[in-house]
Order: sequence, then structure tokens, then C-alpha cells
Amino acid sequence: MKAFAIDPSFNGCGWALACDETGIQSGVIRFPIYADRNGEKSPALRFRDFRLWLDSVLETNRPDIVIYEENAVHGRGRERDALVGIKTRILEMCAIHCVPTRGVYPVSLKKWAIGNGRADKSEMKEMARRRFEHYDLNKDDGGDEADALMLLSLQLSGDNILSKPRAKKKKS
Repeated sequence: MKAFAIDPSFNGCGWALACDETGIQSGVIRFPIYADRNGEKSPALRFRDFRLWLDSVLETNRPDIVIYEENAVHGRGRERDALVGIKTRILEMCAIHCVPTRGVYPVSLKKWAIGNGRADKSEMKEMARRRFEHYDLNKDDGGDEADALMLLSLQLSGDNILSKPRAKKKKS
């Protein structure tokens, strides 16, 4: 199975790719925010760059599935807008390339990987280091590559965890 995992982030996107021919590759890709004609920073070109990059990855590697981290970001602001924009591009490009997608919430991923839905980044990075010998946790400041690797590991495991965390039952 060819699978591609993305951990969308405001500062950089972690990615991991599993192919029969090349094995597992991973990294973090960053897309700068350019200034518009008025000198204001605008994320519009960042979204274009992300879309072009993802289009190239999908065209070149033709994965069977794209798995990504669902981010339940509430409120307002650039980070929320960026994550919504990136998720939109993931869904758009996968639809164009006829590649199914699977979103997994961080709580579900952490519970599957570590056994604790509230695990912190250092625990996820350590688990990625144990599972993937090429992964260097010292070069992954934000833990985005580790999250992408763990998403990939989840997909390759065949485990069917809930993509959306269950709501807690109220005590009666």
C-alpha cells in the first residue's frame, strides 16, 4: 500500500510517505507568507504553494490514501484560517486525483500511539524515533514530522480507530 500522511501546521507541514519502491520517507515542508501589493502579509500564496506541492506529491507518487491530522481549532485568527485553508486544499487535491482521505483527531492518534490521548509532543517524537530509524527527533522542533510518521504508522497498521473522538458521557 502506498500511503501519504500530512500533519498540517501553521508553521510547517509534517509529511510521511510509504512506497514499496522507496520505503518510508518523511520530513517537514514550510511555505512562507508573502507580502501582497500593499505590503501586508497574506497567506493566499502560501495556500497556492501548498496546493502545487501536494499536487506534485500526488501526481508523482499516486498514493492509495492520504491520512491527515484533523485539527479542531476554534476561535479566530491566522492559525485557524491557515489550518482550515490547508485542510481544504488537501480535500480538493485528493478529490482531483481520486485519492481517498482519512482525517484523524490528535486525541485519537495519541491514544493509539502512546495510550494517552493527552500525550505531549515529546512523547510522540520519542515513539516516532523508536518506530522509524531514519527519524531524527532533534531536527523536528515542532513534532510535525513525528505526527505525520505516527499517522502513517496508524494507516499501515490497519487499525480502525475512530477518526473523531467520542463525546464523554455525562454523569447522571
